[in-house]
Amino acid sequence: MWGIALLLCLVTGTRQLSITEFSVPNVIEVGEDVRLKCRYKLAPTENDKALFVKWWFTPKNGSSDQRSQMYQRIAGHEAAAIHHDIKLDENDDILLLNVTPADSGEYECEVSNIDEVRRHSSLLVYTKGSGPSLNITLIEDGSDDDEEEDALITCSASDVSPYPYMYITVDGEYLDSEELLSGPEENLYDITSSANVSKSKIEGVEVSCQMFYREMNSTEHPHYSETITYHSDESGDAGFALASCALLVIATLFISLSLN
Repeated sequence: MWGIALLLCLVTGTRQLSITEFSVPNVIEVGEDVRLKCRYKLAPTENDKALFVKWWFTPKNGSSDQRSQMYQRIAGHEAAAIHHDIKLDENDDILLLNVTPADSGEYECEVSNIDEVRRHSSLLVYTKGSGPSLNITLIEDGSDDDEEEDALITCSASDVSPYPYMYITVDGEYLDSEELLSGPEENLYDITSSANVSKSKIEGVEVSCQMFYREMNSTEHPHYSETITYHSDESGDAGFALASCALLVIATLFISLSLN
């Protein structure tokens, strides 16, 4: 027993290989290029004849069975990219090109000589997709106590990543809303949030749709919103009056020309 313990101590004490610099950005916007760094150090007494460096990728929420190799450099051979969207750089750095939400996941660097060391970290690619988009539609009086016209407020977005959620506010007050979420499909979600209010409640005040990400701190990373100040649409009545006036003028001119 003492002999085994001593042997383990000797093996630990002779460990020479180490990763000195490792970098994977935590959060990045869709479409950007991302540099992944993995720098190692050998002891002066070591050589790199048996050295190899590898990069591995596991998709977000993926299992170990979905883990795949992206990069490999074996001593005495040229570095090889095993992924069509990466660019090789010096010092075993790799560049992810034009990232998409499908690139979200865990990246691991493995360096092996006699010893083996690994470092890993997660990357999250975010996008607001097509939203948020705010729409207000007047509807018939609903189930509330008053008899006035109501408004349906709808906030929507598609192809969003990561997992989103939405708030609807009227004059800074949060409304109880019904949320419909679909996905993920290739790490993308579609989301709609809707609420019914009395028309008078939104008259002349700010109505806002706000979209956040559940996996991101909203104070450190972006959220998106669309805000409008709502006013009843009186353009239809005005347009009708203007059109009626124009028809009256045309009719008068026609009668005048006929009499002449």
